[in-house]
Amino acid sequence: MSVLGPPPLVKIFLAAYSGDPELTDLAAEDLFREFRGGVLGAPDVQSPDMPMPSEAYYAPEMGTGLVKRYLSSPARLEPGALVELKLLAMDIESRRLSPSGGRKVNLDPGYLSLGGLVLSTGKCAGHRLWLGRGVWGELTLSYRKGSFSPLPWTYRDYRDPAVLRHLAAMRRILVADSREERKAAAGPSGPDPELLAELEDRARAPEDGARAGTGGAPSGAGALTAAASGADAGTGGPYGAGARTGGPSGTGARTGAATGADAAARQGPG
Repeated sequence: MSVLGPPPLVKIFLAAYSGDPELTDLAAEDLFREFRGGVLGAPDVQSPDMPMPSEAYYAPEMGTGLVKRYLSSPARLEPGALVELKLLAMDIESRRLSPSGGRKVNLDPGYLSLGGLVLSTGKCAGHRLWLGRGVWGELTLSYRKGSFSPLPWTYRDYRDPAVLRHLAAMRRILVADSREERKAAAGPSGPDPELLAELEDRARAPEDGARAGTGGAPSGAGALTAAASGADAGTGGPYGAGARTGGPSGTGARTGAATGADAAARQGPG
């Protein structure tokens, strides 16, 4: 029987892109500074500006020459913070609109757990889970057997080996911080069995949920994996060539709630 408990803490992640690197700097700085009074601190990992494989999809709104940057925060927060973070990101985007009303910068927040990368979006699709206040969550990458694994709907950006190397660096920090937390729980007089058990459960839950073929109800990011396992994504927009056509559950019947999900899935997270 499942035992309910607190979620594992997660590492906050941000993908920021625009055609103006200075604008990317300013928008990302605003997000890190304004979220909960600056609790995110300064980025501990930051990639260089990288090409946008899906530029053609965003060009009508944001123009050409787009570059994308990947950042992470040293702070570890509860997964539910993602809703608040997404709403702030959208507010910051709205402060920097072109004369035509399009965005000049796009901020895509998410989080890294031991089980993978979760992104936030305002777009419903069959493989996404409702988080609240108009925000959906998507497991974009699962972490299995020592590496990140793309899913059928994973965007081309997140299949790029160069991007995956930066994500791996972020995850190594998360793993080290989790280990330090477990050591601190031991204390000078030896480990507190109950606290250590809780921390081990937190660390193990996303890994267990991400493994294929495991039983039981998944928790954390693993729940997104399970919910998405039968969902199919469209082939347009920023998706890789591996994205499948058709509705949820292969060629099976499409449910009313999933109607139109494939079309929404063709769009990016932001």
